[in-house]
Amino acid sequence: MDPRTKLVVRKLPPNLSQEAFQESIGKTFLAPPTWFVYTQGKVGYKRTVHSRAYINLKTPEEVIEFCEHFQNHLFVNERGHQFRAQVEYAPSQK
Repeated sequence: MDPRTKLVVRKLPPNLSQEAFQESIGKTFLAPPTWFVYTQGKVGYKRTVHSRAYINLKTPEEVIEFCEHFQNHLFVNERGHQFRAQVEYAPSQK
């Protein structure tokens, strides 16, 4: 079994707040992550930068469960634009 437990969730809506993302995680998972960093995106005139979250879960089983639920999870912003989350292993597993 793969020992990696750090994930990055990409392509989140740029205006999605950290609290709203944590609330969506909390509805599905009772155990909080051991480490969590959220980077807010930006909507600019020339380009949009998506929000992203870095999460460290406790066990590889939790990673599988998280990926099954949040891979391609649909987030809809206040204007009705749709964003599909992309879950990957984080580049650094330290």
